[in-house]
Amino acid sequence: MSTQQPSNQPFQQPLLNLALHDGQRFNTFYASAENALIVDDLHSSLTQNEHKQTIIWGSKDTGKSHLLQATCYAAYNEGVSAAYMPLANLKRHGTAIFDGSSSYHMICIDDVDSVIGNDTWELALFNLINQSRESQQVLMFSSSENPRHLDCKLADLLSRLLWGASHQLKELNDDDKTNALKFRAAHRGIELDNAVIEYIYKRYPRDFTTLMDILDKLDIASLASQRKITIPLVKQALQ
Repeated sequence: MSTQQPSNQPFQQPLLNLALHDGQRFNTFYASAENALIVDDLHSSLTQNEHKQTIIWGSKDTGKSHLLQATCYAAYNEGVSAAYMPLANLKRHGTAIFDGSSSYHMICIDDVDSVIGNDTWELALFNLINQSRESQQVLMFSSSENPRHLDCKLADLLSRLLWGASHQLKELNDDDKTNALKFRAAHRGIELDNAVIEYIYKRYPRDFTTLMDILDKLDIASLASQRKITIPLVKQALQ
């Protein structure tokens, strides 16, 4: 996979964490029984005083970015320096985004699979992993692909990516999606009853991205009208 060549302009390291979204915290992530241990493992990384490496992987709606950002926020709250690097968005800046990464205790690299296949990026990742191990840093990755199946051109990179733990985040089943939707709504002070959720399920896709977009629209409509979220309000907001 190719990517845009690095520009001549130096990358501003403080810009890295502008990609963090305010609501992406551990306490806003709904963890199913299958994913709860993964969340616990990420949270425990905050107290690591030696090198630790983890890669989490799964499909689009499993919450990989949410968890990496939540880990960064939790690190800040513990006084731990951390950098969040979503490669799918930042790769246009080139591998200069890794300059100065040795100054962080924790580095969270989202969408690592988005640069696999590019010689320059693969070498930069290889060097970063080696450096983090020598510097006793905590290094976390996310991938949409099973990391064992990544088609790395640099043969030794794949083994480096698998140095630490590899966790698959599982997709939520329908019951868990219902619980997660109510959970996220409750964090906004919204009560969703089963009749409203059933109405939404019958008319809209059940992927979690769509459900969260719907929740955003219902939240705005409820605030604007000062009404509870009922089926008539859903019809009005989503027409």
